[in-house]
Amino acid sequence: MPRAAWTGTISLELMNLPAQLVPMSKGESLQELIHDLKVQYETERERSSKTDVPGLRKIRSARYFLSATENLPLPYPQPHVVSIVRSIDPNDLNAAAIAQQYVVVPSKGALHAFVLFIDALAKLHRTEIGVIELRRQARLCAMSVDDGALILSTLQSPSELSTDKSFAKRNLNPSLRTLIDDFERAVKEHNLKDAG
Repeated sequence: MPRAAWTGTISLELMNLPAQLVPMSKGESLQELIHDLKVQYETERERSSKTDVPGLRKIRSARYFLSATENLPLPYPQPHVVSIVRSIDPNDLNAAAIAQQYVVVPSKGALHAFVLFIDALAKLHRTEIGVIELRRQARLCAMSVDDGALILSTLQSPSELSTDKSFAKRNLNPSLRTLIDDFERAVKEHNLKDAG
């Protein structure tokens, strides 16, 4: 497996998923990792469809991953924790806002929960917005499913967006721009609980 850039937990409302982040690149080893993950997820889906009580998987999905996350305050990013605070439509996430992308790799023992999470996101066509501290820098991030793998994208700050010369030609979703601005302001003021 390619070297992880971050290790910690993804914090959802009712549970934490231990995970690692592997930077996206065009390397062959990364493609092998994504393929292996997809095979593991499919194997887990088949196993749980045979062992779970009928309907249990659907209940778990709804209970853990499909609860409303609208208008939660933006918490201060804790080291080694991605705190999910909001859901948006994937079409609201402009490519211009993305700074870096990572493949999310489940840690040992978290495969079943990851399959539930991935399936819930794909079924509802959702992107989850959260906060992360990466390389000692607070960032907004977005988690979504792409071709069966879970991808975390860190978002650019307003200052990074304004220095991107090609950005003037692109349209950033207004609600996403507001969220980025609010987060940037909150980081500067060290008052993240009032943001959002």
